[in-house]
Amino acid sequence: MAALMILSALGFLLVEANPWGSETSREYARNAHAQREKGDVLSAFKTYETGYQQALQTRNISGQLKFLNSLGALHRFQYRYPEALHYWIEARRLAEGHQNQAEEHGAILFNLASLYLSTSNLEAAEDAANEGNERLRQVRKPPYYASKLHLIRALIATHHQSWTLARHHYTRAIDAADAAGDDVSLALVLNHSGTSYLATGDWNSAEYYFLNAFRIRRFNHDPALVYTYLGLGELEFVRGNLTLAFSLVNAAQEMADKSPRPIPRHLLHSLRAKILAGRKQHLEAHQEYLKSIASIRETRADLLSSDVFRPSNEVSLSSIYDGMLRNAMDWTQVGGNSTSLITEAWLASEEWKASLASRNDSDGKLLRDRLNPEYWQTLAEFRQMERRSFDRGISVPKEGELRLRLLRVRLAEMESFAGVRPLSGAFAENFATSKPLILFRASLGADSVLISYHLGPKVAIRWTLTQNQLDWKELPSQEGLAGLTEMFRQAIRTGSASDQARIGSEMYEKLFGGLSSEALRARHWLLAFDGALLDLPVAALVGKESGQGNEVRYLIERRSLQLVAGAQALLSQATGDWNGVFVGVGDAVYNTADPRWSPSSVNSPSRSFWGSLMASEPVGGRLQLPRLASSRFELQTSANAWGASSAKLLLGSDANRKNAVASIESGAAVIHFATHFLHHESSPDRALLVLSLDSNGQPDFFSPADAVHVKVLNSLVVLSGCHSAAGTPVPSAGLIGMSRAWLMAGALGVIASLWPTPDDTGVIFQIFYRELRKEVQPGTRVGTFTQTSARQRGMTLRHAAEALRRAQLEMLRTQTWRAMPKYWGTYQLIGRTT
Repeated sequence: MAALMILSALGFLLVEANPWGSETSREYARNAHAQREKGDVLSAFKTYETGYQQALQTRNISGQLKFLNSLGALHRFQYRYPEALHYWIEARRLAEGHQNQAEEHGAILFNLASLYLSTSNLEAAEDAANEGNERLRQVRKPPYYASKLHLIRALIATHHQSWTLARHHYTRAIDAADAAGDDVSLALVLNHSGTSYLATGDWNSAEYYFLNAFRIRRFNHDPALVYTYLGLGELEFVRGNLTLAFSLVNAAQEMADKSPRPIPRHLLHSLRAKILAGRKQHLEAHQEYLKSIASIRETRADLLSSDVFRPSNEVSLSSIYDGMLRNAMDWTQVGGNSTSLITEAWLASEEWKASLASRNDSDGKLLRDRLNPEYWQTLAEFRQMERRSFDRGISVPKEGELRLRLLRVRLAEMESFAGVRPLSGAFAENFATSKPLILFRASLGADSVLISYHLGPKVAIRWTLTQNQLDWKELPSQEGLAGLTEMFRQAIRTGSASDQARIGSEMYEKLFGGLSSEALRARHWLLAFDGALLDLPVAALVGKESGQGNEVRYLIERRSLQLVAGAQALLSQATGDWNGVFVGVGDAVYNTADPRWSPSSVNSPSRSFWGSLMASEPVGGRLQLPRLASSRFELQTSANAWGASSAKLLLGSDANRKNAVASIESGAAVIHFATHFLHHESSPDRALLVLSLDSNGQPDFFSPADAVHVKVLNSLVVLSGCHSAAGTPVPSAGLIGMSRAWLMAGALGVIASLWPTPDDTGVIFQIFYRELRKEVQPGTRVGTFTQTSARQRGMTLRHAAEALRRAQLEMLRTQTWRAMPKYWGTYQLIGRTT
């Protein structure tokens, strides 16, 4: 809760300041400010907009900047983040063209930092704050927003848990507000100081700062007093004074009801829920959690929609869902009738997963149509910088890495403003009813089961959904499961067979022990993993089940497996085209020593600084990778297994991004990359599928930023490169990285690997495609069903999962090195959510 209060109560940096450039602009600003103070937001918006148009006509740059800043702040005040972002980006663009506006430019940048911090994107907030600080070096005297400048930096340090630095900036912020006689800012800083001390467990210091903020805000009738009540309520909750905490949150509720200022109600309801749960009033606590989630549902569509911002913002709400699940589990342990609580808690967690992982099928096309030329120019520069950052032979200067981060945020800004809302309102509303549960059950075949996991700091739960029932079981702590997952990974990759069997059996029992007989009868398992389980080679788990004596077998021997983000994947009706083209990309030219590479006769440098930086590199660069000679054979044999008459192979110098995009978008059933795959160890979501060198010796590639813009029409994407499933794990949402990028581009599913595999001839894929093609033949059995019209029905992920299972089993039976689970166990099928 402390972290949520930091994000929600930050406010904005706008302070009415002079000069506005003209008396007319000043008068518009005064009128708008008065309207805003009365709570008439619509009139204030119109007045600010009129003032901006007047400043635009009179070429009053100072007025334009301040009105744009004010318009952004007004939207931020209403929690309309995309609209606020639009105005502040426009203001930043204007300020960048007028160096004499350094003070207002700094205000704009710190407003952006505030917005990014509110969406929990620490990297973007820090970059904006640092950029703003550079602008302020051009200002002779402390700016009018000096206290908030230090507050932003204090909050960033708090997120880093750099407590000494945070308190230094808090002290400077307090001094600046005090010197300016700005009581509103002083109370804001004091309140955040209290929150910071509360996070460190220094309750006495937290109380000191909260009470000082309380005194000032109450004296000034400041509506932000609501946040001080909440801070004091949180303090008394952790102290165990539940009665006093409850009174404080009720006081906050009463004040919020009377205030014209919009308050994020989920903060009020979630704190009250925690207090009620602490008092063992589990049913009442559950109702408050439902109210909190209803509040989140109302505002979710107003979040920034880019993948850079949306997941981090949703993850900041994780404590609410974790608390709700913990409360439901506690209710079952005291003998309560748990069915309703558990079902509603599960649906809430599934809605959360859907909000993190979903994207409408139309989003990709709409996003591409709405993006302006500036976006594509920025993406081109980002690609250059990203490629350079992977060139391990070159020491990338600090300013280069900072520029790369800045470009990434600029792209996300433009995507957020152009993008479609993350979750459709109609579907979100359905989660408030039992309708999704009915739909989920109806979408499950009699031979399928969804097994979903939540691993949180308070509770770890396994949910099992079949056509007839929803079961649940509390699991060991997330720390214990994370440790066991890593032990199993290492055992599979480097350990003995006995270690693999022992740890795999233990892991199997912890994850799947106690499943219902209906779940165990299912031959197709859809697994919604969370946290560390995303790195689990689940196919290689071993165990024994009831009715099978003491026989221990690999999980993949009994059933096909498919990874999904959540239950919403059950509603996807998309299918692939059995008659589509097989597009294979591989045996690329990776180094200038390859006889297939020919140098360019001209290497013209760009005029820009960053273009010149790239052009100054020697022809051939330094990112020289070995040839994957066997990848040609892998693609040829895979294409033959699929059907050579409908295959298009991009080999050698033809294995470039332009050719790949054209081939994919012309209609591909399968897209198979047999290429080098690089990723940053410190940031796995930054990854490259490396393609052929161009005539200047620079490698072409697909990054996640590239892949997401390709029009992939329900294709199956196979990434056979090393560690291609790598990505940054997001709680309850899967991975952010290359696999997710292809899914968001429209792929039906992605087959990827968990760790590097040897440069092999791709035997497992030959078998996979052979078995996949068998699914089109009439009379083919899948589980307990017989396919009679697969060609008409289309290729489903169930077909792909079954084909991958058979390929893994055939490897297991070879009695060669390919029978070892470190070879076949690395591959997993990840399905699209929507």
